[in-house]
Amino acid sequence: GDIKNNMYKLDKGAIEQIKKLDAKGFLDYIDKTGTTICGRYPIAALLECIKPSKAELLKYYTSADISKSDYSMAVGYAAISFR
Repeated sequence: GDIKNNMYKLDKGAIEQIKKLDAKGFLDYIDKTGTTICGRYPIAALLECIKPSKAELLKYYTSADISKSDYSMAVGYAAISFR
């Protein structure tokens, strides 16, 4: 219930910043929400250095979606393409 919905909400917020190609907004979102994102600095560097013109979410799921286990220990995965 709440853990699953909160996780999706936090992840969606971060993904939206990435889709906007906004490195500063992405890092600010992490600071504001306290969400944990592995690779946050490489993601921000990608957005700043490569300057893609478009980002598209290809797939999002959590480890609990796949394993049908407890969401309190789940992690999220997002596949995003950049062009």
